[in-house]
Amino acid sequence: MKKLILLCSFALLSFSCDKKADEKATKEDVAKTLELPNFNYKVFEKISGKFDLILFNPPYLPEDKREDTASSIATTGGKKGDEIILRFISKAKSHLNNNGIILLLLSSLTPKDKILSSLKKYRFKKEILEKNILIIY
Repeated sequence: MKKLILLCSFALLSFSCDKKADEKATKEDVAKTLELPNFNYKVFEKISGKFDLILFNPPYLPEDKREDTASSIATTGGKKGDEIILRFISKAKSHLNNNGIILLLLSSLTPKDKILSSLKKYRFKKEILEKNILIIY
């Protein structure tokens, strides 16, 4: 079984920035440290091949101006919270083997209407494993 595990939130929380303790890191500082040009998640950009199982724990919360930069990079999925997931869904089919499945983690704060519409648009089927975990195939 060929697996792809995308643990974005966890991976992006563990970074360090070259700033003094009393200086606040900007989004640009953090993006540079994480090598994320223009602070933009490029889903599947450097991934080739097809997989039997894709686990995706994306940043999925709506933007919150009160949240600090480091935390928001790890948790914010866009202005509404679904933008990264929608980009993922639009490209996932070409990386999923026949009979492959995707486990997608969401939040109760993530708007689901567009996500569910996008799954239909790209001809995915879905089941709800838990309240905020989708099985997509």
